[in-house]
Amino acid sequence: MQKFMKIAVAGFTAALLYAGSGFGREVLARHLNEADFEAKQAAQAVTAVVVKATGSGFSFDKGMTSIEMGTDTDIIAITGVNGSIELKQGSGKQIEVHTTVVVDHASRIEAEAAAAKSGIKIQDGNELSIKTYGEATGGGSRYNTSIHLTVTLPKTVKAGVQAELNNGNVLLSKVTADGPIILSSDNGNITVKESGSSLTLHTDNGEVTITGAKKSAAVSVVNGNINVNKVTGPLDIRTVNGNLSVEDAYSSIKAESVAGNIHIESSKVGGHWDVSNTAGNVSLAWPEQADVQVEASATFGEPETDFPLTVKGGRVSGTIGAGTYRIEASSLAGLSLQHSN
Repeated sequence: MQKFMKIAVAGFTAALLYAGSGFGREVLARHLNEADFEAKQAAQAVTAVVVKATGSGFSFDKGMTSIEMGTDTDIIAITGVNGSIELKQGSGKQIEVHTTVVVDHASRIEAEAAAAKSGIKIQDGNELSIKTYGEATGGGSRYNTSIHLTVTLPKTVKAGVQAELNNGNVLLSKVTADGPIILSSDNGNITVKESGSSLTLHTDNGEVTITGAKKSAAVSVVNGNINVNKVTGPLDIRTVNGNLSVEDAYSSIKAESVAGNIHIESSKVGGHWDVSNTAGNVSLAWPEQADVQVEASATFGEPETDFPLTVKGGRVSGTIGAGTYRIEASSLAGLSLQHSN
């Protein structure tokens, strides 16, 4: 049985003072029972829900929930259906989750009812689970409910981090955890701005952007582009339908695209490059003084290069300097190997 932390009685007493009639308070006025001590310790500020009209519905600010991490937590897992997840790192010791519910194409009364049934569930254990509930998805509903989470992680995160959405964007900004960071969305964009953890990112339909990663990054996309800027660790990027763009990757690079163009330019070669494109152009650029061994080919068209390499019958080969690292590339269409700026 999982180890759970008790809800603070003082916090519950404060909640009772505000319980009664009114939006979002219907579950607070009750007696403590055993189930109350089987939930993750979470304290939510009891404040009035802030309601704002949007262009197509209503937005409900449900406030902040503070969560104490257990010492046995290995992974922080955030899961949603419709909405967005934003992850950032604070200076405190707790996890803080700010929840906003948006209900579109509904009257005020309908929107309030939908928002009152929507929120987050928290469960502790080796996996600290933060899961949204209440999103209306189809089923004859004529309105749409989405839940938007802003998660502020502690200053020190001695665990891995996962965030998963069915529909919506995931943003991670300036977050470093002891464990890996795994982000995914079935339909939505994934953006990472500065991270010191190893990254695994996936979306079926959307764009992935990385700006500043100090460790390895593995990215896969079915339909969409991948854009990478300044990655220190090994980089593995793959897309079926989309373009790949890399600016400054300082370790090994593996890049694959079925239908789309690939452009990689780096001011340093610090590992092997393995680049392949089934239907599209490949453009690679690296410093003139780099020590590399090159083997590349283009099925159609004459390869272009300003390096002292041998070009013959759609193939490019040769060694520059000590030939420390391999650069291998294949393209069905155009192939360009140039000096980086």
